[in-house]
Amino acid sequence: MLAGLGGPSLGRNAANPVAGLAGIDLGTNVHCSEHICKRDRTLNRNQMGSLIRSDLYRYCGRMDWRAALYAFCRIPGFRFTFFLRKTSYHCERSGFFHRAAFWISKLILNHYQFKYGFQIPYTTKLGRGLYIGHHGSVIVNSGAVLGDNVNLSPGVVIGQANRGKRAGLPVIGNRVWIGSNAVIVGAVSIGDDAVIGPGAYVSFDVPGKAVLIGNPAQIKSYAGSEHYVCNIAPESDLMNCGVVSGAGKTVSE
Repeated sequence: MLAGLGGPSLGRNAANPVAGLAGIDLGTNVHCSEHICKRDRTLNRNQMGSLIRSDLYRYCGRMDWRAALYAFCRIPGFRFTFFLRKTSYHCERSGFFHRAAFWISKLILNHYQFKYGFQIPYTTKLGRGLYIGHHGSVIVNSGAVLGDNVNLSPGVVIGQANRGKRAGLPVIGNRVWIGSNAVIVGAVSIGDDAVIGPGAYVSFDVPGKAVLIGNPAQIKSYAGSEHYVCNIAPESDLMNCGVVSGAGKTVSE
């Protein structure tokens, strides 16, 4: 039951005056094709199951079937992420079964995307233990990288800058908490255990454990994200889960 990754992004040419004024690209239309989906096929079925169990643990603090049933039926963030993982998993593989499973998963993912407002492409590099809190718009560019145990709140935008010194896409570290309506844009690195406060606009590199607030964002302390990022799955339960970390490497490395 527990296995996959997916979801389309905002079109590059979508009418968005805010993105146009700021030089921010919120995403590009992505279609599953041999060109896009021929990525490293390193995750087997068991490893993909470990990825989804790590997501489940973030919500429930458990990985048993009762927790899975509860989260799947009652928690929108987990349900969306489940089909996000599945879509990505089947997209990376060839054969009739995987093609059929991909399109079914993608249709379901699209339904939940419009229902909940989560716009995270299935091609995005996501670490384990992703937590999406509550309904509401969450936009992540397909080229961004999110590390392990990242918290996303309603209204978060992680986008691309198309010009200037910071042209490019963000790389989010591990155990990063991102508050409501925060915007992270451009080729910036967010260090491990950082806290991005609600409404913060971040366009610069953030050191580990920094706490940022304001627009433009300012570092207020180095208290870190402890007690903000909870229910991190034990390493012993996820030893075979080779997934992308905030540094762009796999856990197994």
